[in-house]
Amino acid sequence: MKLRSISITNIRRFTGQTATLDGIGDGITVLAEPNEFGKSTFFDALHALFFERHRSKAAAVKSLQPHSGATPEVAVEVDTKDGRFRLEKRWLGRASARVLDATGRIVAQDDEAEAWIDRLIDGGLSGPSGLLWVRQGLVGLEPEGSTAAERNERESLLATRRGLLSSVAGEIDMMTGGRRMDAVLARSAAELDRL
Repeated sequence: MKLRSISITNIRRFTGQTATLDGIGDGITVLAEPNEFGKSTFFDALHALFFERHRSKAAAVKSLQPHSGATPEVAVEVDTKDGRFRLEKRWLGRASARVLDATGRIVAQDDEAEAWIDRLIDGGLSGPSGLLWVRQGLVGLEPEGSTAAERNERESLLATRRGLLSSVAGEIDMMTGGRRMDAVLARSAAELDRL
């Protein structure tokens, strides 16, 4: 999946207006703006689209709602192996979720749209994509709470994240050590000598 645009409407300080980040290309995209410019707002809205159900009234969803009480909405365009799709969610007021194809035809809505998004991100926060959802100042996105179920879920997610991080660390060690790294260094030195 490649994210191509994100639009937010009635999210926090963007009351009664839509803000859009579009033209997102391949590779890594960095948002660099001063504090209070809306970077965290976009991040939280994007996170909610992928990981919060449209009928949710959880604190993460309520935190998106502006003080005016307007209905928070998020839409993203993504490229997948099957083409370009638009994912839309609206929470609280007229809650809904939709997936549209490039022609604007509705592919799935509400619970079917949630299932479509789940398949798209394969494993959610506990899968490999969970490593992409670490933001500045936060170590993890495990749920808060003190009930036994919440503690069990938190421990399960922490164990999964530790396993994923160990795998990534192993891949980095494999690349940066031994014969493979020696070959990379030799090739780099040879190319530098040609300059």
